[in-house]
Amino acid sequence: MKQIWKEEAQDRKFWIQRWLGFIGALILISYLFYRSFYAMAGLSILAIPYSRICKRELMEEKRSRFTLQLRDFLQILSGNLEAGDSIEHAIEHSRDELVRQWGEQSFIVADVDNICRQIKLSGQSSKVLMKWGKLRDDNELNMFLQVFLYGKRSGGNLRNIIFATTSSISNRIETSKEIQTILAAKKFEQGIMSMMPMFILLYVGITNGEYLSVLYKNTVGVIFMTVCLILYLVAVLLGRRLLKIEVD
Repeated sequence: MKQIWKEEAQDRKFWIQRWLGFIGALILISYLFYRSFYAMAGLSILAIPYSRICKRELMEEKRSRFTLQLRDFLQILSGNLEAGDSIEHAIEHSRDELVRQWGEQSFIVADVDNICRQIKLSGQSSKVLMKWGKLRDDNELNMFLQVFLYGKRSGGNLRNIIFATTSSISNRIETSKEIQTILAAKKFEQGIMSMMPMFILLYVGITNGEYLSVLYKNTVGVIFMTVCLILYLVAVLLGRRLLKIEVD
């Protein structure tokens, strides 16, 4: 993960929660599928794909949060330009409002501080903003910067160009946010359905343990339960993928 995306306290909390959940899941799977906690040794190989999934989730969450912060920044920037500020002053004057909305430790406030500092040193706002776009590698940000730099080079009405671009980007972000809100309920339902096989195994094991005893402590049973576990994990991953929708 790039340094620009690091949040030490929040990242540490995220990984502690994820690894505790992973260990708990290993214990549960070892008992339900194999009736042996020694199975945790073999199942620990799942830590490799699990860590990759978690890294991707963490990065997606950070990018999603940055996109919302960017939306607010562009709206404030557009307002400052309408009030008569130059682009350099508009960026600098956006800081206080961004701090009130997102806090001192947010990505956008750190970026605004860095941009203002670099502009004061070099006096070249275009190059500083392009460098920002490359570092963040965000689609909405790069779209804004392309339009902004084109308008600046062509000598067009920069205020109107930025206002129109900001409105378009804000609408895209709002649409994406609405879609994610709608999908949140479906994701919750999918999470509940993913746990149902576990609950069924646990319930049958408690109420009628002899019914499942043939599946444990023998080679055929271990192979059968391993196949079931693989199919279960594939189904869970497939369900998660189906609920992934991106706004182009």
